[in-house]
Amino acid sequence: MDYKILFIDTGYGQKWPTDLLLLSLTADSELGDAEWWRRMAILQNAAAQASDSNLLAELNKAKEKKYGCCFPIQEVTTSQNMPLLNSLEDTIYFAPMKNLQKMMSEEWFDKVSTNKNRFTMAWRDKLIIELMNSIYRDDIAREWGNPDQRLQLKGHLLGAFMVAGVFTNSALCVARTFYDTGKENTPEVKTLAKYMGDCRKVLCTEWIKDYVKTGS
Repeated sequence: MDYKILFIDTGYGQKWPTDLLLLSLTADSELGDAEWWRRMAILQNAAAQASDSNLLAELNKAKEKKYGCCFPIQEVTTSQNMPLLNSLEDTIYFAPMKNLQKMMSEEWFDKVSTNKNRFTMAWRDKLIIELMNSIYRDDIAREWGNPDQRLQLKGHLLGAFMVAGVFTNSALCVARTFYDTGKENTPEVKTLAKYMGDCRKVLCTEWIKDYVKTGS
């Protein structure tokens, strides 16, 4: 089958033929869940960017083959043209959504914000809702489900905000403000700052940059 994008950047400096990357979702029996979902997210993002309905249909079949069910069909979409669920309650996405909204609503945010009038609490709430309705929600839910990965998830998100121009200062400064430690670089501050610096390795960073850039 012909697809609108013939080669897809899979990260690690590699580009795969689209049909080969798609085939790996169904033919590679040794592919772990984390890598399977990483590849699925890459393919879904490419399909959405190119408005490739054929590729989206094949991805739906791949998920049905592996997990026994297709992606949910929704009538309402986000500003990024992704399915928007009317409610995330009673799903694996609800806990990370509410906790990330709470994190973004605290006082530290305004102290490092580049534009308090634009990046309001309502704006932040909406961004998190749309992020948890994007193709990255499964990755986020999976990380949140592991308590040992929650700080890493928070750091990656804060780092994405920083590279998108939402924060005024360095990762260390934002991390100190987050932990309210003044100028003290505690182990927690250093760890959070490190995760912020690693944000470019995370696919949803580009999503957040685009969200901020488009003026949503």
